[in-house]
Parts: sequence; structure tokens; C-alpha cells
Amino acid sequence: MIKPVRTAIFPVAGLGTRFLPVTDAIAAEIGAGRPVHGFRFDGERFDCGAKAGFPQANVAFALSRPDLRDAVAPGLRAMLGSAIAAE
Repeated sequence: MIKPVRTAIFPVAGLGTRFLPVTDAIAAEIGAGRPVHGFRFDGERFDCGAKAGFPQANVAFALSRPDLRDAVAPGLRAMLGSAIAAE
């Protein structure tokens, strides 16, 4: 049985172009006769090309894992408490 994809990170670069490198790469693969597969994604999406998106994705990933959640959550609480107090 194939396990469903729960978390996926797609690194895409290109200031102002966002998905242009990906669409160009897909077109090149199709043009070369290689198969290209897609799937519907049902879950949370983060724009890791944006300054805030990358850390948001990492925090969400850490908090979604039982083996990381207990180690990461106290540090996040402390950081958030300091940031809120500084306002």
C-alpha cells in the first residue's frame, strides 16, 4: 500500500517569477518525451519563497511531529512571549 503524502516542500526560486522555473522545467520534461505526473494536494501550503513562509513551514512541520513538538513548543512560547512583551 502506498502511503499518502502528508508534507511536501517544493523549493522554487525566482524573484517575481515564483513558479516560472517550475513551469519551464515541466515544459522541458514534456518536450523531451519524459513522463510528468501530478497529484491533487489536500493540506496546508506555505510559500517558502516568501520571507515569512519558510519559517512558518518549518514551525508547522515541527509542531506536526510528536517527536519534535515537545522539544520545539517551549522555545516557541518563550520567543513569542519575548516578542509580544517587546511591542
